[in-house]
Formats: sequence, structure tokens, C-alpha cells
Amino acid sequence: MIWNEDFVLTMNHTIAKGDLYCSCVVHDTKIDWDLTHPPDEFWESIWPLRE
Repeated sequence: MIWNEDFVLTMNHTIAKGDLYCSCVVHDTKIDWDLTHPPDEFWESIWPLRE
């Protein structure tokens, strides 16, 4: 398997763990070393969540 070593995945929420959405972000460390994952407010503002 070949992968790019400069890419780092962060994911705080997953549907598989029971969350309403997946919060997957792929960071390219060649461009930015700040691996700060967006806050929950960002994800919740993208689309209305149904309960």
C-alpha cells in the first residue's frame, strides 16, 4: 500500500461510534503543521442535523 506521509487524518466524530456525522479532515503537513481539528460548532453549522 502506498500513502502520502505528509497527510495526517484527524476525526473526532464517526457514524460508526454512534455520532450523527463523521468529522474527517486530512491535513497536508507540507502546507500547514497546525493539526487543529475544527470545533463541533463548525461541523454543526454545515447542515442541520436530524435527531
